[in-house]
Amino acid sequence: MFFPDALRATFPENWPDALKELSIPGVEVALTSEDVTVLGHFNAFYMKHHVYSGQSTLSEEAQEAIHAALDKYPDGVMPRLGLCSWKASTLVHEPARNFGDVMRTITQDDRRIGRALSACAVADEGAVLHLRKWVDIPPWSEFRIFVKAGKIQGISQYFYKERFVEITDNIVRINAALYEFAQSHIAKLPLDTVIADVFVGAEPTRDLTGSDVVLIELNPFGEGTDPCLFSWRDPEGFDGRLRYLN
Repeated sequence: MFFPDALRATFPENWPDALKELSIPGVEVALTSEDVTVLGHFNAFYMKHHVYSGQSTLSEEAQEAIHAALDKYPDGVMPRLGLCSWKASTLVHEPARNFGDVMRTITQDDRRIGRALSACAVADEGAVLHLRKWVDIPPWSEFRIFVKAGKIQGISQYFYKERFVEITDNIVRINAALYEFAQSHIAKLPLDTVIADVFVGAEPTRDLTGSDVVLIELNPFGEGTDPCLFSWRDPEGFDGRLRYLN
C-alpha cells in the first residue's frame, strides 16, 4: 500500500462504524483507478508525474452514485477524498447542489489533492469520494483535539488567529462539552495517537453536552498537522487544557 497504514486509518472510509456515527452523514462513492486518472488530468501536480491516459469521464457507476447522493441530500454536499478536501482551492465555500457543482469542485487544481491522486495512481488503486451532507460550520465552533497514547493532550480553537466572543463568553459550557465528547469516544478512535477536528453543533449559550460535538476529520499527530495554539517545538506545552484567544 502506498499510504502508510497509520495514515490510511485516518481516512473516513476506514473509520469504524461507531466513529462514523459521530460525524457528518454522507455517501461514499467508490472511484476506480480509471476514475482517479480522470480527476488527475485536471491537476497540475498529478500531470507533472503521470501521462494522460485518454480517459475523460468518470465511470457510469461513479456518476450514478454521485447523482444518488445528491438525491439523498437535496440541500447540497461537500466533496472530499479520504486524505483531504478541495477546500484549500475553493475561494467560496458553498454546497454542491447538482452534478455540475460536484464536478466543478472535484476538478479544481489543488496540490494536496494532486498528491493524493498521484499516490493512488502509483499504487494502481482507486479512491473514495465522500459526499458529505452540507453543514454550515461557524468558525468559532471548530476545535482540534490532540490525543496521544489514548490521553487528551490538549484542545485548541481551530481558527486560532481570531478571537471569538462566542467562545470567550461561553467557555465553561464549551470546555465541558468538548472534554465530555473526547473522554467518551477516545476508545472508538482507530489510533491511540491522533488529532481529531470537531465542531460544536449547537448554540453556545445553551447547556451543551458531548452529544452536541460532531467529528469532522482525523489527522496524524505530528509536525505535518497544524498545532494551532500549541507548538510541536514545545511538547511539554501540551498540558491537557483547552486553549483559545481570550
